Amino acid sequence: MRSLLPEVIYIEAVKDSASEMKTSDSATFGKLLKILLDEVTDQFGDIEQAFAEVQRKLSRFQAPDGETKDLRLEEVKLIESTIERFVQESFPGVKLRMDVPAPELRTILGGAELMIDDGHMGPIGSKGDGLKRTVAFAILRAYTSLREGGLATGSQSSKSRQSYLLLFEEPELYLHPRAQRQLFDALSIFALEHPVMVTTHSPVFFSAESTSTFIKLVKSPKSATCPSSVRPFPVDFRGQLSARDAFQLVCHENNEAALFARTVVLVEGDSDVVVFPHLAKLLNSNWDSVEQNIVFIRTGGKTSIGRYRDFFAHFDISVHAIADLDSLVDGFRNLTEDGILTSKRDALMAEVDRHIVSATSESVPGRKIRDAVSRGDVRGLWQGAQDSFTEWRACPTADMAAVVEEKMTRLFDWPRGGEKLIVLQSGDAGVDAHLDSVLRGLHEERVHVLRRGDLESYYGGEHRVGDKVRGAVAFCSETPSLIAYRERHGSDADDVETELRDLLEPIYREITV
Repeated sequence: MRSLLPEVIYIEAVKDSASEMKTSDSATFGKLLKILLDEVTDQFGDIEQAFAEVQRKLSRFQAPDGETKDLRLEEVKLIESTIERFVQESFPGVKLRMDVPAPELRTILGGAELMIDDGHMGPIGSKGDGLKRTVAFAILRAYTSLREGGLATGSQSSKSRQSYLLLFEEPELYLHPRAQRQLFDALSIFALEHPVMVTTHSPVFFSAESTSTFIKLVKSPKSATCPSSVRPFPVDFRGQLSARDAFQLVCHENNEAALFARTVVLVEGDSDVVVFPHLAKLLNSNWDSVEQNIVFIRTGGKTSIGRYRDFFAHFDISVHAIADLDSLVDGFRNLTEDGILTSKRDALMAEVDRHIVSATSESVPGRKIRDAVSRGDVRGLWQGAQDSFTEWRACPTADMAAVVEEKMTRLFDWPRGGEKLIVLQSGDAGVDAHLDSVLRGLHEERVHVLRRGDLESYYGGEHRVGDKVRGAVAFCSETPSLIAYRERHGSDADDVETELRDLLEPIYREITV
């Protein structure tokens, strides 16, 4: 049965160096070398034939017709008969047969050794752990390189190869980040022919293609209902991510948060990533994002919030989102799919439209058009309207015409977005009643909308214009305490602090309670 099963190669994270780096056929390092050297075995057919001839002089063999033949050397026969005679003195009638197995090329290859000169020539087993794992990594890269490109002596053989099961524990140890990425690529190629299982704390060893299925292990306190302190959570991306989304979302930063964070907060820009953790710690010293393992992730705009929420939902972690107020005017579909909330938002915008006294008929300034074209949400409106119009032309039904009308209305309504935003912030009682209802509903879905507009509205003091990230860093350095922050807002400090506490408390409460 052994020949039907894969041979296990187990590379432990920490192991006694003397046993790990032995080059015998049974040791890890020897097996790795043998995998590589197996690629040249086809060049030694004459040697294997010579081995068979040697065996015939040392042992009986079976001919193709099934007959057992004995062409052994007379000296070998004498050794066997002498041992048998001495045994029969104590056990009469016992027959003894001595079989000598044929020498194998794998035995020779398994005995290969590597000598390293790092200023002092010596066997690999005498070198440091970092160098040892680097050499093991180099062997895997060499194997995948040869399997992809072939050897100079000819094409790859169709001869059946030994199957291996590679178990690699913490492959990132002692490796530079670039080397980690190279090793991941090598393992991805190796896994095309042999099963590979990797346990890791590095987000480098994850991608939507090579590791579309994996298991995230989550440590949790023991309880009566959950005696185990480790809970496995399977993740399956097969057919879940498009090529575009995979390219944009599956990156080092997002992988790290998805695999190791306890809570993820989606925000629109870089300045949000800088300021919100700072504000949280000002309001409550226990609201420390690092200590509580809460990670703020930049989505690049409200149009991507939905995609990012779907991505992180695969990882069984709490996901919150913080969006600017203009997301209610344009892009609301990216915040929620709830039908009741969408109806409430539509009622809010209808109320807003009633407060816009007159619609200007003058043309939209060219600069505003250029800014709009660069915005992903406006491009999305244009593409959506175009797609709907194409569908209507192919099937001109009344229902389809209504869809086209709705898409076109939204597209041509974007120049008035600024006016609608002003009405949302006007403080009108009728508008506020609808606005409160929508914000509460989103809040329950872990989507928190900044009622005052955008992040800069919460800075207080002198309004900053220019580089948002530089302004965010400057704001944090100028507000080292809650007292300093309240001073910036003056008489409005109580309202601002209350709003921020209501916004951030659900995010940190899930961790601290």
